[in-house]
Amino acid sequence: MAVSFITTIGTTDYGFDWVNKVIEIEAAVADISAADLKDAIHDAQDGTEGMSFDQIANFGNPVVLTGTTSTFLNVILLSTWKILSLSVSGTFTVGEGNVVSLADGIDIFAANVLVTLVNNTSAAGVLVESGISGLTGAESAALLSTEIKTEELWTLLGLKIGDKITITPAGIDSDSGDIDIDFTGDGISSTEMERQ
Repeated sequence: MAVSFITTIGTTDYGFDWVNKVIEIEAAVADISAADLKDAIHDAQDGTEGMSFDQIANFGNPVVLTGTTSTFLNVILLSTWKILSLSVSGTFTVGEGNVVSLADGIDIFAANVLVTLVNNTSAAGVLVESGISGLTGAESAALLSTEIKTEELWTLLGLKIGDKITITPAGIDSDSGDIDIDFTGDGISSTEMERQ
């Protein structure tokens, strides 16, 4: 693994490997909370190193329902991000909230056959299809549109790893083809950009 950022929350070190999309938890730790994981992810993705990489996770903060009842914190790992316990025996538990993967549901762990891995989630932590989740079709479409626009912006700014952009006097193109902008005008007194 190529950990390029480490942050300490409480007494636990969290190592972030942006290439392999793994969050490493030091060997001596038997459990972590969703709240501590959220803090560690914020440190990583909001720091100088993390700003040039794709977002690691989204968060749904607890909602107070009554004076004595509230929902859990929800941490949703994006892309293929996984949690890797570096322990060599025993049990490693993620709890005190719901940690799920956008790609794999409750399967949030990178393989470690030496440790019993436990993800304590409530039923509220299970990702479900649009329409069943409480979002309307329009809300789901707007959310997807926002994610697509954010990805295009990352590509346009040259921040998306693996999707190189090329700027020439004729326009801007990305290797993926997601960005295609033509330039017109004389390039001195005026230049117009038109998205294709």
